[in-house]
Amino acid sequence: MIRNYLTTALRNLLRNPTYTLLNVTGLAVGITACIVIFLLVQYKLDFDAFHTKKDRIYRVVTDTHRPTGVSHTAGVPLPMPRALRNDFPQLEAVAAIFHIRNGQFTVNREGGRKDQFREEKGVFFTQPDFFKVFDFAWLSGNPQQSLGNPNSVVLTEETATRYFGNWQRALGQTVRLDWDTTAVLKVTGILQNPPVTTDFRFRALVSHHDLESYFKQVGVNEDWGGISGNHQTYVVLPETMSKIAFDRFMPAFNQKYKESGDQIARHRLQPLRDLGFDERYSNYNGRTISRNGLTVMGLVGVFLLLAACINFINLATAQAAKRSGEVGVRKALGGSRAQLAGQFLGETTLLTLFALLVSVGLTLLVLPALNSFMDIHLRFGPLTHPRLPAFMLILLVTVSLLAGFYPALVLSGFRPVAALKGRITTAPAGGLSLRRSLVVVQFVISQFFIIGTLVAVSQMRYFGSAPLGFNKEAIVTVPLSEPNVARHVRCAMGCWPSRAWKVSAFRMPPRPLPPAGALPSGLQIRRKKHLLICLPCRPTRLSSARTASSWWPAGCTRQVIRSGKWW
Repeated sequence: MIRNYLTTALRNLLRNPTYTLLNVTGLAVGITACIVIFLLVQYKLDFDAFHTKKDRIYRVVTDTHRPTGVSHTAGVPLPMPRALRNDFPQLEAVAAIFHIRNGQFTVNREGGRKDQFREEKGVFFTQPDFFKVFDFAWLSGNPQQSLGNPNSVVLTEETATRYFGNWQRALGQTVRLDWDTTAVLKVTGILQNPPVTTDFRFRALVSHHDLESYFKQVGVNEDWGGISGNHQTYVVLPETMSKIAFDRFMPAFNQKYKESGDQIARHRLQPLRDLGFDERYSNYNGRTISRNGLTVMGLVGVFLLLAACINFINLATAQAAKRSGEVGVRKALGGSRAQLAGQFLGETTLLTLFALLVSVGLTLLVLPALNSFMDIHLRFGPLTHPRLPAFMLILLVTVSLLAGFYPALVLSGFRPVAALKGRITTAPAGGLSLRRSLVVVQFVISQFFIIGTLVAVSQMRYFGSAPLGFNKEAIVTVPLSEPNVARHVRCAMGCWPSRAWKVSAFRMPPRPLPPAGALPSGLQIRRKKHLLICLPCRPTRLSSARTASSWWPAGCTRQVIRSGKWW
């Protein structure tokens, strides 16, 4: 009997190729959307979920209360980790981590040649306790010793291979790191490349001792007032202590270490699972999405699938009259309504299975473009997503029931005599039929997505064309590693006196400027960090004596300062 049902189903699908193509295409598009959204949601939910202590790991964050409102940052003062260790010895681990951008590594080659590698991101200063908090696999080295001494660095497998050709040859080698300061570092360990689903997409981990030494030189090591979002602290609570219990100690802790006159900064714990969902604090990846956003994405997938199922129902019921003779013959030969309903549900399941196979191919085609557009790392496969086969099975069953139940009910309900005489019609005698209601729902869903798409496109067009307040085509920012580059660039550009080139060197300070200080002399910075090149612009002077330099290229900016000062 099953073989007969299968043969009949295949004959009907092949007899109506247009009907089959429309149904398979509609269902495949809806299923593809659901699979892609499922991968996106799982990608967000899987961030840092591989750590064994993930339920007890927390980040210390800062809420700054001002008369104008509350501002939030993931950064904490530099002395925070040491204070937490002193005041809360029951904490299982306390790890400080500091992220730098545009760090440059210099590798010495044979023959005196030097290769330079600029890491725009992924360079962190951290402590050995970092590996007591987080679980990252080691290829070589000791988690508690590799970063225990100054002038040491741990590289990832990919970074070590890029620098030295083979990660085994990297151990014991030295590299020079040029940042705000210069340090010669010894490679003391190699880590496996971190998973794509982690907030810590590091390439090099440098001993925190080197950062502390640098901050001591510039006098900010004991500063509780300066807070940088790049400096974060993570703790592991003991199994016997909850976040609520620990938060009771934080008011007294904040009061103890506040600076004189500072009544606004408050520190608290944030669960590790919230790093990618709390938009107030951001993360090292710079990407967060609210849990409501994930819910909206899930609803989008549900509505797309619902629209595809409605389309299938409408097409299936429209074809009902063509199969009335078959229904009449089967009932006349003793077929029951349950058997006929099972047959038609089986046909829908077979059609859905074809659509699911097509959707697998569509997903494989869509993912590379989606990864490139969103700069993410979605992968399709049961090994990377163990829950994916179960989700696809649920989709197959759900779509088969949603799309096939009503058509099977209609087709199996034909009366044999009327069906054999060809008097079957699906048009209602009057009033609003279910088919018409489904068409209305389908159009509403379609119009909702069309309007939403137009609004999103309009917003993206506005973001790309809105005036920024300066001429971005005339400004180039060049990161520097050598202190004499700025002087050489000025000399080179001076060869074109007819062009109003303007070059300035500047850096971002590691702490707020002192009230009477200037940038950079007030901080006594030895190395200049960036070049700001404006071309061609007419220089003009500002009246404020606290500007970073004595000029501001008037042609490069159209911003109007209505209150306050430039710096």
